[in-house]
Amino acid sequence: MDHQKNFAAVFIDFENFYYSLTNLYELSFEDPGETAVALIDNQIEKLKEKCGEIIIRQAFADWRSMQVPKAELQKMGIRIIDILSTGYKNSADIELSLAAQEILLTRDDIATIIIFAGDRDYMPIANRTREKGKTVHFVGFEKSLSGDLKRLVGEGNYSYARPEEIGSYTKPGVFVSGDAMNSDHLPMEDLDPNQKKAALAALDSFDRYKGAFGCVKVSVFLVESLIKTLPELDHLERKKIFASLVRAGLLLTEKKTPEIPDSFGNQYPYTVFTIDEKNRFVRELRKSRKTSFDEGKSLLSKAAAMVADVDGKVLGSKLGIKLREINPEFVPMRYGFIDLSLFVDNYPEILVFEGERSGGDMIYRLLQH
Repeated sequence: MDHQKNFAAVFIDFENFYYSLTNLYELSFEDPGETAVALIDNQIEKLKEKCGEIIIRQAFADWRSMQVPKAELQKMGIRIIDILSTGYKNSADIELSLAAQEILLTRDDIATIIIFAGDRDYMPIANRTREKGKTVHFVGFEKSLSGDLKRLVGEGNYSYARPEEIGSYTKPGVFVSGDAMNSDHLPMEDLDPNQKKAALAALDSFDRYKGAFGCVKVSVFLVESLIKTLPELDHLERKKIFASLVRAGLLLTEKKTPEIPDSFGNQYPYTVFTIDEKNRFVRELRKSRKTSFDEGKSLLSKAAAMVADVDGKVLGSKLGIKLREINPEFVPMRYGFIDLSLFVDNYPEILVFEGERSGGDMIYRLLQH
């Protein structure tokens, strides 16, 4: 490592940050923990420009009741430090300060300590950092960041996390400027390619689960369906696209509370979504699928018959190649599906899924054999 270069280290008192957020703001459909993660990500991106490369990232909390934000922070490359609270005192501030102190003593290449927290408990580590000739920067909320901390570190060495800066803070159904949308004013073409893919994935998930549950759990959709649809994006980018579909009115979200408590006796609410079938975007998506249904059926029937073996077995890999040979412009998205398996599943009267080969290749059985 180049010890002449100045790097930065980030330390997050997540419970401090989380509870400040929930006490100060009325949030939208998302879990407050998820919104806190989005704010942290937003601030880290901004601080990179000012403080340089951030090579240490740690978040401190008692994570037993915060599994969702814990997982999302890990996806951002943040090291999770588990602090088991004792009694009524959260000791994250002590552990965080000790971790920062260790960096001050052992890492000459760290020039800036960034702390996500806002109370006076961090005055001692702020003083120690300054005594070492290093910069300390605090991130908190305008209404709760300690005035004593701000006076100590000085103007420019603290910043405010603002929920209104991230799209997920906007309440569903409210028209906002910028990249937000209102389906009464925008044609279908104004959904960008990623939004169209996400919308189709949401339709697929809803159609798959509505019979059994009547809705889709947002967290499940994000980590199971949308990650396959938009693998090139990171988790928070996919969440922003999901939020844009809520603002456009395609998706309706609702908070629910589990009927059965978890192992700690907690019943934390979760968010589900349904599809607004009256939404113009949804109607157009449904219509485009209906129009292409017969065309897709004819194409699949022909391709499947050509690649089936004597027993009527069809391999997904061979099927995909044959579909593109027959129609070089074939892509599942053209028929309203995000991948080949969903396209095939739409025609159960032609092919039935029978399993996978080693390597993940799908095996189907041709019913018209």
